[in-house]
Amino acid sequence: MMRVCFIADANSIHARTWIEYFCNSPDYEVFVLSTTRNPSPIRGVIIYDLKTSMMITSSSKVVKDVPSNNPLLVRRLIGYIKNTSLGKFFAYQVDNGKQLHELKLLYSVLQFRGKARAIIKMLQPDLIHCLRLPIEGYIGGLVGYCPFAISTWGNDLVYFAREYYVLRRFTRHALSIADLYFPDNTRDKYIAEVYGYSPSKLSQIIPGNGGLRLDEFPLHHKDSCSARGELGFNMNANLIISSRGFKNFYINTSALIQAIPAIIKIYPNTIFIIDGNTNSLVYQQLEKKTQDLKVERYCRFTNRLSRPNLLNYFAASDIMVSVTLYDGWPISLLEGMAYGLIPIMSNHSPIQEWVTDGWNGYLFDPRDPDSIAEAIIRALSNKDNFEEMRKRNWALLEERADYWKNMKIAEEMYRRVIGKK
Repeated sequence: MMRVCFIADANSIHARTWIEYFCNSPDYEVFVLSTTRNPSPIRGVIIYDLKTSMMITSSSKVVKDVPSNNPLLVRRLIGYIKNTSLGKFFAYQVDNGKQLHELKLLYSVLQFRGKARAIIKMLQPDLIHCLRLPIEGYIGGLVGYCPFAISTWGNDLVYFAREYYVLRRFTRHALSIADLYFPDNTRDKYIAEVYGYSPSKLSQIIPGNGGLRLDEFPLHHKDSCSARGELGFNMNANLIISSRGFKNFYINTSALIQAIPAIIKIYPNTIFIIDGNTNSLVYQQLEKKTQDLKVERYCRFTNRLSRPNLLNYFAASDIMVSVTLYDGWPISLLEGMAYGLIPIMSNHSPIQEWVTDGWNGYLFDPRDPDSIAEAIIRALSNKDNFEEMRKRNWALLEERADYWKNMKIAEEMYRRVIGKK
């Protein structure tokens, strides 16, 4: 039996989807070191909650003092600072913008490093796999256990490693010692080599969650009418959904809103569904912008839709739009395509691996509201082509995003790197 230890955000649906493939097999004993608190159990998996020092099994939550190599004085100091007014101020600033993001990530890495090292030493797994680079890959790199696999998602390399000096150092260290690498796009495969990952080592491009269980998606029996009726939308409206959130250091939702007046001038029956944290300062700024531009009646803001609700909005919508300033292969793109949405996306190279402008979707410059408006207007003026685009997108998903096919490849990569141990 192979022992695999994941360092992951165990509350992330994408991480859980990857992990579940292995915990459903009798050939694996699976452990997870979670970087977020109080994850729900995963059947057949022991989860160590690095935040709360709780061990979670598939049937219970057991309070246990998770081993730590951090000196007691350091742990007490961290706990004290976290509960001071200054600590709470830092947390507020981090949650509402970019300024202290690096400090938060650095704090988390140093907080969890000792615990992770002690637990891994106790477990002695055959492989550790870090699902995402910040912060999970940083922790794995500092632990220094071998063999060591890393997955990078989205903007791990093009934003975090580029923008922050300390995180760049963590990135170089982790990738230079990794034995196996799973990028989610071709661009990041080559960027990782610049950061020290040897091209002679094993790597495989796979979506961050492994892909989609395509038999669970409703492209061929999509019921838009029922979804629209349930959500209160007009049956004849053009529904466009943006589901990537409001983090303005890499999501340019403001530019999308600036594009709306030009769009509704030609297509006044268009509604924009914009999902994100409506308790944030950024939301307040976006809402004010819709009022200033007098387009508030064309926008419906939703607050962090749950997965079932998000998929219901996908079923109701015609188009998905993503105004990211940095990106990889977003899982939401793949899910949207599986729901028959026409993707209108930022023109990043990883997106262009999936979307060809005018063939199966549309591309734009995410910093230019005029470019965004032009792409959406082109799409709405070519709705007769949507059905053919949906067929092309489904064929792409079958070829490159099939979960079971991709995870068998990942499993074989695990076995190959463990065989070199």
